Amino acid sequence: MKKVLCAVAVLLLVGLGGTAFAEGNSPMLNCGTQELGLSGNVDFDDHNGDVYLDIFASYGYFVLDNFELGGKAGYLRAEDGDVEVLNLGIFAEYNFPVSAIAVPFIGVGLDYAYADVYDQDEDAVVFTPAVGVQWFVTEYFAIDTRLFFNWASEDMYVNDNRVEDYDWGMSLGLRTYF
Repeated sequence: MKKVLCAVAVLLLVGLGGTAFAEGNSPMLNCGTQELGLSGNVDFDDHNGDVYLDIFASYGYFVLDNFELGGKAGYLRAEDGDVEVLNLGIFAEYNFPVSAIAVPFIGVGLDYAYADVYDQDEDAVVFTPAVGVQWFVTEYFAIDTRLFFNWASEDMYVNDNRVEDYDWGMSLGLRTYF
């Protein structure tokens, strides 16, 4: 399933990316621009084939050209509901606009998370560095791909059937700018 999802993402990026290049528009990463984002994660750890939902919504504001600050909220459900995590946090991101299509970025996030992991409640602070690329379809719409690493102050992530204080993976999302 992961291979199919990655293949579809690559086809979308290649197929839709030409639109932005053909138009020659610059991405909207200037001071004063606002952004709405929605993303989900592909986890690299085994979840025994159970339904795995990990979704984040974000709002950001460019306080300087290419530099964004914002807030985010997320929900994770795994292991047939035995693992649930709610996140609320802030993030900062710097974009490197090297082309009209592919814009690499680095980011960092800090969240408060409440987790119910196998009937054990945990409150944690989660630190998340990330690196990725935004693939601009138009100057105001992008596909977001990123690698992330989550480190929590408590054990709340299930990795290979063990509860640990870290998680990592790849995120795929959509962003719109206005």
